[in-house]
Order: sequence, then C-alpha cells, then structure tokens
Amino acid sequence: LSLHDALPISASSLPRRGITAFLLDKFEPEFDRWIRDNHDARDVIFVPMLSGRNRSYGWTRNGFASESQAALTTAWRGWQSRRLALQGAERQRRLLQFDDALARRFAQKIPHRADHLVVSQNLLPHLWRSGDLGGRVFDVLMTRMPIVELERTLDAAARAHPNSQTLTDYRAPEAFLEAETAALAAARYWITPHSDISKLAADRAIKLDWDLPPSGRRNGKGRAIVFAASTVARKGCYELRDALRERPGERVQLA
Repeated sequence: LSLHDALPISASSLPRRGITAFLLDKFEPEFDRWIRDNHDARDVIFVPMLSGRNRSYGWTRNGFASESQAALTTAWRGWQSRRLALQGAERQRRLLQFDDALARRFAQKIPHRADHLVVSQNLLPHLWRSGDLGGRVFDVLMTRMPIVELERTLDAAARAHPNSQTLTDYRAPEAFLEAETAALAAARYWITPHSDISKLAADRAIKLDWDLPPSGRRNGKGRAIVFAASTVARKGCYELRDALRERPGERVQLA
C-alpha cells in the first residue's frame, strides 16, 4: 500500500469539516467511544439496525441530526448467514456479497451535504467501487489488516503447513483486493486500537485504547487455555500450539 503523507493526529484533535456521515456495521466498543467524542449535532449515523435489543449493532446514537438503518438488508444477511458453514470459501464469498448489499443500501441515503465519511472497513471497497467516496474526505474504522497483508500471511502459513486446507481454500477476488488497496491509500486516517495496523498506517493512524473488561480475581494457576476461535489453521491454532510447546515441563490443555 502507498500511504499518503499526513501530520500526526490524536483522537481528541480530529479536525471538523462540514457534515460527517458515519457508516457502521458490527458494534465495536473502541470505535463507539471514539465516535461519541468526535461527532456533533450536524452529523448523521447509519447502522444495520436501530433496535437496541441486538447487541451486535448497539451503537450509541445520541446527539446526531438523523439516524438511518438497513433493517431488511440486515435481516436477510442474518438469515442467509445462519445457512452457511462456519468456515470455507463459500462463506467468505457470501460475506462479501452481504457487505456489498449493506454498503449500497447506506449509499442511497448519504446526504449530499456530507463531505466527510467515517466508514467501517468491510464496507469500504464496495463504496470505493461504486464511486460514493468520490469528492469526499473519508476515514476508515480498521477492524483487521488490509487484505493484501492478510493474504501474504496466509500464503506464508500455507507454505509452513501444506497439509492444511483452510489456509488455501479462499483468496479475495482481484477486483476486491484492488479496490480495498486503492481506498485505503486514499483514506485520510486509519482508526484502530490494533498496534500492527497503526504501524502500517504510520502518520495516518489514529490509535485508540482497547476497551478491556475488568480482570477477575484469579484462584491459583490455570491449566487450560481457551482458544477463542475455530481450531483451524487460518485462525492461528498452529501458532498457539507451537507457543505452548515452548513451555517445558508443563502440560496445558487447549480448549
């Protein structure tokens, strides 16, 4: 990725423009906190659903000029997602289609006066390809590394673990990869709590603090590690296994 030069900036000193439209998908507490601190009463917010009962979309919506949703698109996405396998190429292809549908629905409602957008990363390539980012300044809420970086990592892991099928079962379409790369290069700032993403963005990063739950009281030394993902290679289970092997004299159970 080619990064544009920009001056360093802190989350508390984001320059104000005209009207900002926030185009959001799955709820992330770090981004929610940042948005609360960096919007005003002129701005508009787009969320998948306005219902406060769904925690996946529980963004704070107080203090905006208007709020919009894509309830039917989101309901369709949820119904279709439950019919897909938890892993595999077909699921990845369908997720891109779902993101495209949500991005198109939001784009239909962006006010013409909105000259600044803050966009969830999964919506970014679709908005770029449709031309809805043209003539606007935009910032990206980064939830993962860029696709080009992810696929470099998967390629390296596939060479290290040639027997794994999940490391090679899917690669993003070339047009999608090119769209995300171009959009990220044109973005003003990458907003993220992730250190590696911040390093990649360099001076264009807005680094957020992680929203960490209070740590509970520990009763002695544990003997199990919970792997909070599917135990497949693309989720890092081999790397965790190798790390555990570096603990000589200990037997740790992977749950």
